[in-house]
Amino acid sequence: MQRVLAGLQVGLLGGIGMFLWLALYASWQGRSFWSPLNLLATTFYGDASLTRDLQWMTVSGAALGVLVAGTGGVLFGLLSPLAQPRMLRLAGVLFGVVWYHLWFGLLWDRVGSLVVLYSPGRPELVGHLLFGLTLGFLPKFLPAQGSQQTI
Repeated sequence: MQRVLAGLQVGLLGGIGMFLWLALYASWQGRSFWSPLNLLATTFYGDASLTRDLQWMTVSGAALGVLVAGTGGVLFGLLSPLAQPRMLRLAGVLFGVVWYHLWFGLLWDRVGSLVVLYSPGRPELVGHLLFGLTLGFLPKFLPAQGSQQTI
């Protein structure tokens, strides 16, 4: 259970980092800071969510991002070996690349989202690399060995 919770925490942190990277990239390209979340919202609302504004549809995109990043973190927490920090960070980066290809090569098309069509491409991959690098810090989110937790 500790690895699940640690994976969830590190996954959400990585998801926030990925969103900030993509939002800054979108702003640099002259698009809205909210573009990445509005793009995720197309999964539910189609092209109606492709606006420059922060709106209620944006919240659904944020919720989907939290779900995807949290799920990735939990999977990494369960599957990753707790090895040396460098190896774990490498495993995290590799997981980020696999996670990118799983979503962009397989899943987004199946759910009918416009994410693949309007995604910035390489910056999205860089975001997933940052996500994976963050996953490599999983041990920092685990309780210290020998510590007792009571609920």
